Amino acid sequence: MGKEKILISCGGLRIGGMEKLLVEYANFICKDGIYDVILFLMSDLGLENTLIDSVDDKIEVKYIKDSDMVKKKEELKKKKKTFLGKLRYAGFLSYEKKETHKRYKDYVNSLNNVKVVIDFDLSLFKF
Repeated sequence: MGKEKILISCGGLRIGGMEKLLVEYANFICKDGIYDVILFLMSDLGLENTLIDSVDDKIEVKYIKDSDMVKKKEELKKKKKTFLGKLRYAGFLSYEKKETHKRYKDYVNSLNNVKVVIDFDLSLFKF
């Protein structure tokens, strides 16, 4: 059956008070080994997730939007100055919304024994 899981959600782990608190909280919960902690981040922001190194190794980190999707969005956002660029960006936003909802649903449905979901910054609200 395995240990019960606690899913903690946040948009990312940039430097900030809320994010520091989240990391301390997650590390504290997993310290005694009673629960498996899953840190569920909205976007893989690469080097911008500066606090990721502070997360305990026992905590599983999952992303809804992988680094490729984040980079693609940023590239298209820079090219929004033309009409075609705006169309491509709008099309990508539509794709991104559908894909993130699908990834979230697929991942949550694959989990067993989730005892608690903690949404630190209301990032799961849209789901």
